[in-house]
Amino acid sequence: MQDEPYALIILGNGTVTERKLGNHVAGSILKSSVKVLSNTVMNHRRTVVLTRALVGITSDHFTFSTSQGTIPFINAVGKTANFGPH
Repeated sequence: MQDEPYALIILGNGTVTERKLGNHVAGSILKSSVKVLSNTVMNHRRTVVLTRALVGITSDHFTFSTSQGTIPFINAVGKTANFGPH
């Protein structure tokens, strides 16, 4: 990930962190700017609903645009409840 993107990471236990991902490394944890509204598990599937301001609290946090129709998105699913290489 040479562009070192902002990422929301939701661990298997429901813990939510924000990171600036690194290039083939975990990157750095950012100050939290999200509020978890709900965190539920049903039929072995976790659903986390959260809220956050459109404007990132630092330059490392993503700033959402109300006029942009799409946002860059990546998805990764691990085999453990911990954040790590996959």
